[in-house]
Amino acid sequence: MSLYNENHIKSKKMIDKAGERLRKESIRDDVDVGIVQSFRGFRATNFDKKLNEIIEALKDRSFIVAGRLKRVDSIIRKLIRQSLKRNEKNSSTPTLVRMSDIVAYRIITDTPLEQKEIIKDLSALTKIKIDKLEYKDKDDGTKDIGYRAVHMILKESLSLPNQNLATDYPIEVQIRTWYQHLWATYSESFGEQVKEGGGSRKVREKLQDLSLRIKVFEQENPITPQLGFPEVNKTKNYASGIINFEISSKNIIEEERFFRHEEAIAYLNNIEYQLKQEGVSDLYESVLLLYFLHEASNSKSILEYTHLKYFPEALGCQIEQLLKIVW
Repeated sequence: MSLYNENHIKSKKMIDKAGERLRKESIRDDVDVGIVQSFRGFRATNFDKKLNEIIEALKDRSFIVAGRLKRVDSIIRKLIRQSLKRNEKNSSTPTLVRMSDIVAYRIITDTPLEQKEIIKDLSALTKIKIDKLEYKDKDDGTKDIGYRAVHMILKESLSLPNQNLATDYPIEVQIRTWYQHLWATYSESFGEQVKEGGGSRKVREKLQDLSLRIKVFEQENPITPQLGFPEVNKTKNYASGIINFEISSKNIIEEERFFRHEEAIAYLNNIEYQLKQEGVSDLYESVLLLYFLHEASNSKSILEYTHLKYFPEALGCQIEQLLKIVW
């Protein structure tokens, strides 16, 4: 089973032209959407292998990790947002080929000190090529609402089908403490507009205040465990999971597990196509996640940590506990 249609990704120029059309057109052409899906599949060539490399590099650390492929709708929305930012700042816009988080991994640590050590461990590896290290720390009262994390951009060399010349493609690795992760997930619960600097002033101020309190707490308590993670990374067993999440009810209406990520990607493509044909893409989030498993466990045990947004009850309980600690 192929991860992509070779005819859709004959050249980087062809891929970027599809991205530009999707950025500008209100009606999404099926062929252009197919090109995005094929490019995403191509970028996922080493999806599981890269996760294994991260696990191996950090085997002596305390953390949890999962991989994620970006949804087609999210890719298109990001292309549009980047275009608007370009118009505001009169600068160049990153293209589809250069989008850094089509393939992404999320590492969550138990303490701020462990976060620093993980960054050091990954930075010291020659096997993993690092393009950029970004410290996200926004509590300055601007439209940024307080997001804090470290983003590491890795480089992966891949050749398009029937081409000999390899290109370095970016992969995003988010490295967050548990409290930073809780804040980020909580902020998403207020909607996409808040993330982009919109939403009510009251919500933005609330999030900025909480972010600052977490920052102070972590500075004063760099080695205090924030949660205590399960030993999920000591096994080579992993799965690709498809979650179909209904936004209005905040419920997972479908969850499928695959042990070959090629099958999972084909299934995700099919869900996205069906939702588009039915005109209900905006009502659902269909996402592919790659995660390690406990022996004889279900995916919920790890995804309730790494992708808490799909488990609103658990998120509410965790936020309640966080507020008691940092307030």
